[in-house]
Amino acid sequence: MHLPKKYEEKDNQTFPLLLFLHGGGESGNDINKVKKRGPPVQIASDRGFPIMLLAPQNPHKKRLRDDTVVMLLLD
Repeated sequence: MHLPKKYEEKDNQTFPLLLFLHGGGESGNDINKVKKRGPPVQIASDRGFPIMLLAPQNPHKKRLRDDTVVMLLLD
């Protein structure tokens, strides 16, 4: 999860949420795998993107992600 720098400063400001669902190679229990590709890399470069990023890791190496779990996470 990433929150933009100005998230804490402005109570009434809204930010878009980007849900990043990684590929199968990043599944498991090593969150650093998720941070190596896509939006997490851009966020780590600290370019000041004004977005919230949610990048959950699928713990199942051989199964697809559970859509119900993802929807509960978003709620």
